[in-house]
Amino acid sequence: MFRLKISAEGLEVVSMESVIDVVDAIILCTENQNIIGLEEIEKLKTNCLLINYGHSSCEMDYDAIKNLSIDVDTSNPNVLRLTLPSKKIVKILFNGEPVQSVSFQLPKIIHSLQSSITAVAIMELSLYSREKYNGGVYLLPKKLDEYIALIHLKIFSATLTKLTDEQSEFLGVSKDGPFKGPHYRY
Repeated sequence: MFRLKISAEGLEVVSMESVIDVVDAIILCTENQNIIGLEEIEKLKTNCLLINYGHSSCEMDYDAIKNLSIDVDTSNPNVLRLTLPSKKIVKILFNGEPVQSVSFQLPKIIHSLQSSITAVAIMELSLYSREKYNGGVYLLPKKLDEYIALIHLKIFSATLTKLTDEQSEFLGVSKDGPFKGPHYRY
């Protein structure tokens, strides 16, 4: 589906094999393993930059690539510059770690939201695990999700207008929330 969406937006969707020797950068975001190994490294254009945008470090065989190198330049703490036996240079951003976790600082409000959601989810599971949850993937109940958002709105001095009885009935929701259905994605 993602490839179809990208194609519909006018971008060309190609296999990695067909462009690996001509691109200046490869952004790994497959959520898979062993996408870039020694075989692929040898095909890269010199000075190609490898960027891991996935959620784990297994998309490239970082250790094998580093061990293959005859020179490792760490003068830039964010970009590892490796010289391969073929004298080709390959650059790896953040030692192959996912860039989301190391490249920039998220605002404190985002950390607070993430931590709050995690804490509330753990409490929900520990309180109701046997009654409501029996293995699998579940969404945080909207009532809890909206409560966390409401608490954080106070940081911005935001206030919400209460629904009238007519508005509540029209929308088919309680005046006290949740205001979205259980499968609504924010």
